[in-house]
Amino acid sequence: MVVVEPKSGLENLTAIRLKLGMDYCLANQGGSVWVFYRSLFNCQIIVESAQYLIVQVQSQLFLESSLLSCIHAKCTAQERMVLWGDLLRDRPLSAL
Repeated sequence: MVVVEPKSGLENLTAIRLKLGMDYCLANQGGSVWVFYRSLFNCQIIVESAQYLIVQVQSQLFLESSLLSCIHAKCTAQERMVLWGDLLRDRPLSAL
């Protein structure tokens, strides 16, 4: 499960994870993107920024791992231009 702009601080991440019944959680450096998941999955942060989180997801349910891009774009066009630049720079072409 992915939550963007959670309206709560990172200090509450574990408590919210437990309330949701999830086993693990990840967050980007700015705390604006949270990923909750169960032990059936293995998730690893590949790239992160203040506006996004790219996670490699592995599971016995999948033949191959997948990338999950979780994006919380800023409001202004200028800030979104930074996002696009970062995404192009950080694209994990060889991560899988």
